[in-house]
Amino acid sequence: MRTSAATVIVAAAMALLSLLSCSRTPDPVPLPRAYPRVEAYSDSTVTLSAAGVSFGVDAEARASSPRDGWTDIVYPRYAAAIHVSVVKPDSPEAMREAIDNRLERTDLNLAGRRADTEQFVNSAGFHCRLTVTSDPAPVPLQFIAVSPSGRLVSGAVAMTGPVEPADSVAPAIRELTSDIRTLLDTLSE
Repeated sequence: MRTSAATVIVAAAMALLSLLSCSRTPDPVPLPRAYPRVEAYSDSTVTLSAAGVSFGVDAEARASSPRDGWTDIVYPRYAAAIHVSVVKPDSPEAMREAIDNRLERTDLNLAGRRADTEQFVNSAGFHCRLTVTSDPAPVPLQFIAVSPSGRLVSGAVAMTGPVEPADSVAPAIRELTSDIRTLLDTLSE
């Protein structure tokens, strides 16, 4: 079978154009508009105490104790704060009521959003429960922990800035989730 000269010339021209278009790498060009990148906090921790319970928090976060048994851990770069409360109910019934109250508060804060819940026991015997929603929410992370001696540690992350679009706050939520896991893992009496 004979190939016409025109077909050969067209095929050669296309091959040459393909080679020329792939031979150089274009310089990267930034997008005209993008979400700002949030600088992560350090991996170092400090130990805080509240009402007989100690826990580790990020060393760069700002912590305060507005009243006995309460600790606020503020993350300005993430526009978020972790609020931690420690109580020691005086009876098993009072403990059950306090836990039920926190679980109800968790459901109300979720307002029907999808959430994942992780439960575990840390090395000091605290029974921990961490609830995380990846949907846009002003309170995306909540936790409850009960110590062997009957102390109830509970808390939540409150976002103080915009929560939408979700992908713009997702890196901060991932970092805060890691910090809360550290807090729960390091709980001790």
